[in-house]
Amino acid sequence: MGASEFPLEREDLPYKVEVWDDGGQFVEHVVAVSISPSIGYAAYFAATREYPGRAITLRHKGTVISRWTGKTH
Repeated sequence: MGASEFPLEREDLPYKVEVWDDGGQFVEHVVAVSISPSIGYAAYFAATREYPGRAITLRHKGTVISRWTGKTH
């Protein structure tokens, strides 16, 4: 199956974990998509550890349901 066979936005995978650029201006990577809220949250928490200094968002469709600012104390 080629890359052109996958749609850019998957309506059937509503949870998305996004890693933002260093300045917090744009999404640099989408590291996970899921149909399951528990898998979405697990991927979100894993991303906060994988990218500790970066902003991370977990979205359900277009709504941000959790946000990690990436700021360390």
